[in-house]
Amino acid sequence: MSVTVTADFPIKADRLEEFLGMMPAALIETRAFKGCESIRVHVEQNTSTLFMVNTWASRADTEAYIKWRTDTGFMDKIGAFFSGEPLIRFFDEHTEI
Repeated sequence: MSVTVTADFPIKADRLEEFLGMMPAALIETRAFKGCESIRVHVEQNTSTLFMVNTWASRADTEAYIKWRTDTGFMDKIGAFFSGEPLIRFFDEHTEI
């Protein structure tokens, strides 16, 4: 069963446009990663918080992706843009409800 993953990335207001400029190339790689089914990116209207909604084939695929991003140094690179701690959450869909 697919898993929905949300990520809140609080971005420094003065670096938001630079961060958004990096995202298209990064998301090409993400969308090509094993198990990635979809990604939608939103920016909160009243803050510079980036909110991502992702669907992955499994939590294991998501965790492999996060490990890859960490191992390649990408997480350290984007960490310089954060104004606070990111929040990543995992959700199971309940279609019977």
